Amino acid sequence: MIIYARSPYTIEINEASQVGSKLEIFLWNTPNSIPSTATYTLSKKVASNSQRSTIYNISPYIREFINNIVSSNGTDNQWCNVSIKRYKETSASVYSLIDTTTYAGVDGYNNYIGGYNQTNPLNNYCLLTDNSKEIQYSLGNIPFANVLINNALGDKLDVEYKDIRNNNIITTTIFGTGVAAGKYLYKVPLTTSSANYNDGTITTLKYYVGAILTYSSVFNVTPICESKYTPVVCSFINRFGGWQFLTFFKAQTNQLTVSSTMYNLLPSAYNYNVYKGQSKAFNFNARQTITLNTGFVPQNYSDLIQDLMLSEVVLLDNKPVTLKTNQTDLKTTIKDKNINYSIDFEYAYNLLNNVI
Repeated sequence: MIIYARSPYTIEINEASQVGSKLEIFLWNTPNSIPSTATYTLSKKVASNSQRSTIYNISPYIREFINNIVSSNGTDNQWCNVSIKRYKETSASVYSLIDTTTYAGVDGYNNYIGGYNQTNPLNNYCLLTDNSKEIQYSLGNIPFANVLINNALGDKLDVEYKDIRNNNIITTTIFGTGVAAGKYLYKVPLTTSSANYNDGTITTLKYYVGAILTYSSVFNVTPICESKYTPVVCSFINRFGGWQFLTFFKAQTNQLTVSSTMYNLLPSAYNYNVYKGQSKAFNFNARQTITLNTGFVPQNYSDLIQDLMLSEVVLLDNKPVTLKTNQTDLKTTIKDKNINYSIDFEYAYNLLNNVI
């Protein structure tokens, strides 16, 4: 079961005759093993004999073990293992174990309308990318999808590539039947560098439990040839906790904002040097902003724009940025005809290195 840790995930303990409760939270990243003692231990007393329910939000603790930096890094810190032990307190400081439940935590989020404690219930195969959208990319920048697997020995994951005419079929094994049981996060390339797929790729992820095809996910991947502008690849963590890619193909505008502090100078002598000036600027630095345009995109890209604007980790060509745009219309073809999104970014560092 997947916990999307940017939204609250609550654990309730409500047992007959309990006077309090305790929660032990075990957190660790692969390839480490479960710690011998709880990473966090939380406890509460019941409010009254008629209100025995005690509730704990575990999401903030999970997020401490997740660190998304760049999409090219290894994936072990992009998610974490979670084990929860629930106890009821039968008398003062005397606890009885109720149950133990294991999860995987990712840095995704839920929408309000879905209610509380939304999870992905799949135990074997969890896609952390939205495959309902056409993936547009610039040739040479192959996008990928993150898949969280909880496999048993004998399971395997294949990816099948075929061109848009259903020809040139290639199947690549991401992991085979000899992989030890456990949870793993994989980066699955959504196309190949072969010229056979220069018109587009239909990519299918296939997960086999034993020898039986149990789960599959289909992606439509389309290369865009942009002859006028240099495409910029935006990668960000989406609502599912995986890396998502959005390529800005059209016009871009770069802007530089320089800041400094002005001081009046004290002359070094009564007969001062007129070439030194009476004031001088110090503490120079600069920030760079960039405005990018997607080019024409399908209407359902509004979901990707929403995920981008809500993401806490955004990169442009693997450089960290923050969004300056905090409002945009979610466009529709019936009203806007050809849909283009223009987004403002600011690079998340000073141009002059002043890191101490």
